[in-house]
Amino acid sequence: YPHAQQIILDLKSCVDSCTIMYGVDATQLHRHSNLMYHQFDLILFQHPHLGYSNLNNTDSSKTHTQLHSQLLAHYLYSAEKLLCQNNPDACVHLCLCGESYLKWQLTESVERLGLEYHG
Repeated sequence: YPHAQQIILDLKSCVDSCTIMYGVDATQLHRHSNLMYHQFDLILFQHPHLGYSNLNNTDSSKTHTQLHSQLLAHYLYSAEKLLCQNNPDACVHLCLCGESYLKWQLTESVERLGLEYHG
């Protein structure tokens, strides 16, 4: 991410209107001590990835897909618990590359959790 440093600086300039966190387990947001008692209008996860690159055979590719599907499902579950209940426009946002949303079964996770999908 060649522009990551500038993006972080830009986001930090919005400190009054947003909280920027990294190094946080995205599947356990609702249990994080700095988050669990707050509600948010927007929870955003940019390019989630587990970092696995060992895709030399069919089994590891299938495992890669399953693990990322689980990551998205658990993120959605956790983030949804922190949404502001008084704001009907509050949402959980994911930014994914290419067709990852298909391979990682995003729409299935959204439906299973009873959320709305706006792709």
